[in-house]
Amino acid sequence: QSSLATFEQGNAYGYLDLPVVADFLAPFAKQVGFEDLIDRLVQAFNTAGVSAGVSRFTDEGTETQGLQVVNPDGGDASLLALLTQSGVADRSVLDRSPAEALAVSSSYTNLTGWWDYLNELAETQPELGGDLDTILQGFGLDLRSTLFSWAGSQVFAITTGVAETVEPGVAASNLLGEVVYLFEASDETAAREGLSNLVQTISTQVAAFADPSGGTGSSTQTTTDIAGVSVTNFEVASGVNLSYTVTDGYALLATSQDAMTKVLSAGENGSLSSAESIQGLLSFIPEDASSFAISNDQVTLQASAGQIRSSLQTVAGMGGASTLDFDQVEITGEKLEEFFNFIAERLGYSVGYSQQSESGITSSGKTEVRW
Repeated sequence: QSSLATFEQGNAYGYLDLPVVADFLAPFAKQVGFEDLIDRLVQAFNTAGVSAGVSRFTDEGTETQGLQVVNPDGGDASLLALLTQSGVADRSVLDRSPAEALAVSSSYTNLTGWWDYLNELAETQPELGGDLDTILQGFGLDLRSTLFSWAGSQVFAITTGVAETVEPGVAASNLLGEVVYLFEASDETAAREGLSNLVQTISTQVAAFADPSGGTGSSTQTTTDIAGVSVTNFEVASGVNLSYTVTDGYALLATSQDAMTKVLSAGENGSLSSAESIQGLLSFIPEDASSFAISNDQVTLQASAGQIRSSLQTVAGMGGASTLDFDQVEITGEKLEEFFNFIAERLGYSVGYSQQSESGITSSGKTEVRW
């Protein structure tokens, strides 16, 4: 009555009662040990409560609604505080995003609080080797000092391009896509030092893992100036690059230098906030939304469609079948590309948001479709 029954009519419904799931699975899970951890997870499931959702077709596309009703008497006070913590997602991500961005998201998130909670769960089972801080330190990572000591509550993600498809015999230049993550920095000096240590450690470890000779590998570090901002770049391995900088109250971590360039130059070349194509979508997002996301589904699907043929050829080649007809594989790829482009031509933008309150989390979204 408090969740699914509150929705208007739709075309499809979903319902998940997490306390019931916990009661069903707990006896089986305890048979393999970790009883203290299972008891703690049961409390978490009881606190998370029930979730429900509805989707419906409209003349303009599709709409979705969701609702998670938390249980204040579930027994997990830490999780309850995180799920009901209210805050407003910062819309300045739109000013920082290039007009041609594929997707953007903004979230008010208690990063340190969630990390503390995961540590709390790990500590309930000493057999795991200690809390997450201790476990990661064994790999040379100290997220407590390099990230959580300075990270604020605003977290953005800006996608400017898709990843390349791996092709046999062709050196890839970008396997991670084009994404820039922005973290609010309460202390820019600490953020700069923390990211330097974190990215350097990750780059060294990934380079060693990717070294085909089985050696320690090596990553190349360079510094460039982009739109008046000093950016540090790491070429970790073939097709794997990381860039970071700290400016204007935010720490930026990018999976490609091109993505970093587009984001830092958004103010000069035109930002997403002024794009006519999304003005109607912005009015859909409440001013007090705790998170929201906007994506250009048409351009994203078109970019993915352009990679289908090479992906099929790669998978077919890895199969190693001597009787495989690669001409037919090519034809199949062409037809799939045509099909995905046919779908993409009928798509527009998607937008969604969520709101947190004392009773739980509500969400809503819509996708533009030209039927």
